[in-house]
Formats: sequence, structure tokens, C-alpha cells
Amino acid sequence: MPRRHIVVSLLITALSLALVACERAPSLSRLDADARVLAFGDSLTRGTGAPSQAAYPGVLAERTGLEVVNAGVPGELSGEGRRRLPRVLEEVRPDLMILCHGGNDILRNRTDGVADNLRAMIEVARDRGVEVVLVGVPRFGLGLSMAPWYEEVAEAEGVPLVAGALSDILTEAALRSDRVHPNARGYARLARAVHETLVAAGRCRSKVSCIPVWNRQAVTHDNTSEKISIGCARVDYSVRDHATRSRCADATASARRHRYVPEWHYGA
Repeated sequence: MPRRHIVVSLLITALSLALVACERAPSLSRLDADARVLAFGDSLTRGTGAPSQAAYPGVLAERTGLEVVNAGVPGELSGEGRRRLPRVLEEVRPDLMILCHGGNDILRNRTDGVADNLRAMIEVARDRGVEVVLVGVPRFGLGLSMAPWYEEVAEAEGVPLVAGALSDILTEAALRSDRVHPNARGYARLARAVHETLVAAGRCRSKVSCIPVWNRQAVTHDNTSEKISIGCARVDYSVRDHATRSRCADATASARRHRYVPEWHYGA
């Protein structure tokens, strides 16, 4: 087999495995229009480094049309957040919690208990019937890669993870106010990442469009390579959502049978 076809076949295999992993990603129940979202965390949630209205919970509220309560406390350690959370849950009574915590533990090099604290907060929320989305925080320094325990906790607890968004934001000077906080543009980018995670998990009736696009090289039965493009048009998450999503599901099943792999693009 020509080398080009071997490379394409390997790429398709890798992408197919990625698709299977994606389909097994945690899902969430759909939020009603009057649902309440709790954004719980530290200064990254409060919006330090930007005007108060530019914090990511406020931007997320604008993007979704939902009530989003900002319960961020600057300087708080994850253990302190763990102790504070039950009272906040009792006061707010949310339907969904977005958990972004542990940054101050990282800054102070006190990370031994972060994973346990995150798990405990997720369990406290679930005990009250509140689903959770976890936001990964980077190790502050060279590279700004996400601290590994966020992925470990998300996988163990079966919750959606907003991975890499803060790392990418804080890498760009134009999106940060200092080395550990985004600016208004950065928080808007974080809100978009959280929103996309909610849409992908099936939790959010979004004002933002979701565009499933199929566009991959495929090796046909006669070992020739052809480019295909199938799938669904722009999705308006409204009363037509269920029918449109059903058509997308059918397209997904058909595409997998033909070894096509999807790309998902989200409009702004």
C-alpha cells in the first residue's frame, strides 16, 4: 500500500478512537429556561483583573440567557471553599454548579489536598441533586499546562471538564491582566469555553449555534483517497433542537460505519 494511504489509514484509526472517547464523555440533563447556575470558585470566578460585569459568570449569563450566580472569593484555598460550599448551595439552590477552584493552592504550593477537596465539593453538590462541571486550572509557570488532578478528578467523578481553556488564555498577553488572571477579553474566552462544554454535554439550550461538520479524508474500497463532507447544518437550540439532534445522531452513526470522523465547530 502506498505510504500516503498508510498515513491516512492511521489518522482515521486515531480519529475514530477519539470519536469513541468523545461519545463516552459525561453528559448532563437539559437546563430549563428558569434554571439557576452557581459559579463557585476563587478570584478566577470573581473576575479579578476585569470590571465586575466582565467576570466569566456574567458573560456566561449573557450567552445562555440563564441566571448565573457568581460565588467567587479571591484568595480562597480549596479547603476553605470545601467548607463554604454547603452554605452557598443552601442559599442559592442551583440546578448546576461550575467549579473552578485550586488556583491559590497552586500559587502557594499547597497542592496535596486539592484533588480530595474537589471530589468532596462535587459530592456535596451531587448529594443535593446539583450536577457539576469542572474547570481545569493551570500550574502557573513555564508552559502553563493544566494541573493533572483536574482530569483525574473529572474522570473519576464522571463530570464534564473544561480543559485547557485557562491555560490557553493565560498564555496570551492580550487576554490576561497579570500572570494569573485574565482580563475582560480573557474572561469572555473562558465563558465561551464553559458554554461550549455545556452545549456539548447536552445541558444548555444555547443562543449560540452548534455546527457539526464532517470533513475528512477517507480511504475507499479501492484504496483511493477521497474527501467527503456530510452532516448537519447550523443548529438553533430551540423547539427544533430535538429533531435536529436526532438527525445529527443518525449522521454520526452512519459516518462511524464508514469510518468518517467529525469535527465540531461552535459559532460565536
